[in-house]
Amino acid sequence: MSRGKLQNFSIFFEVNFLNNAIMNPEQEPDYYAMSLTEIIEIKGYKSRKELSEKIGLSERSLFAIENRQQIPKIDTAAKICRALNISFSQLCHSIGIDASDIPQE
Repeated sequence: MSRGKLQNFSIFFEVNFLNNAIMNPEQEPDYYAMSLTEIIEIKGYKSRKELSEKIGLSERSLFAIENRQQIPKIDTAAKICRALNISFSQLCHSIGIDASDIPQE
């Protein structure tokens, strides 16, 4: 995809996402379609530092998890899920781990 088409698609996606959020404010966003960075932003954290301090993790480690350079330990994953109010499956998907065959309950 060319740079111009990619930019147009990105703008189209953002506009449609924002329109949907405005038209359906009570509807939760589809976290499965987002990166961890996007989820952190949507959840209202102003910086990586703010979230990392809340969960007791270094900014560097959180950055590595966001950028799929590091897989979080299970206790760290639980802290991230609690802080962001997302499921473990949503977290896995946002960092590129296929969790589709893990039971939800």
